[in-house]
Amino acid sequence: TKDLGATYLVEGSVQESSGTLRVSLHLVRSDRSVAWGDIIEGKFDAIFDLQSKLALALTNALVVRVSASELERINAQPTSSPQALSAYWQGKALLERADVKGNVDEAVSAFEQAAKLDPKFALAHTGLAEAYRQKYLDVRDPIWAQQAIDEATNALGLDPNRAEVRYVLGLTLAGAGRLDEASAELYRALALQPNY
Repeated sequence: TKDLGATYLVEGSVQESSGTLRVSLHLVRSDRSVAWGDIIEGKFDAIFDLQSKLALALTNALVVRVSASELERINAQPTSSPQALSAYWQGKALLERADVKGNVDEAVSAFEQAAKLDPKFALAHTGLAEAYRQKYLDVRDPIWAQQAIDEATNALGLDPNRAEVRYVLGLTLAGAGRLDEASAELYRALALQPNY
């Protein structure tokens, strides 16, 4: 946390067994001591209720006052499909290890599945854009750069007020050499979420 200039770092883990999720969340000080922790359990089908409970618990732990609009944004669900959300998370986990052979292609499949389950799930399209961008970085075939831009643009049409959507669009545009447009999108991401 010192390196990041942060007072606290949020750490967490998720365990799943027979359709039940156990989410552990901790606020960690810069000296690595735990300032607060909580564990919440619930059924996978009620993942959005768990998310709201965790956000509220963390907000209370930080003794943060949030406006009604900020609370609404915190509790906003990116998709109504738990299965689409699960496929999205799988894709994100695979992309975190893009260095492992086959992971990028599997991430593409996971994000495609998420988008198929919920075509209006902007983050699924954003994930697909990230995966296509990684494929472009791996093979330098311009078709992947264009597909990345196309998916990021799709995500923008679905959710123009989500910082992550603007950020990924900015990265894909930068990779294609469209630096002015990329810069504008990155500034928009920061305007939406200054600490992004």
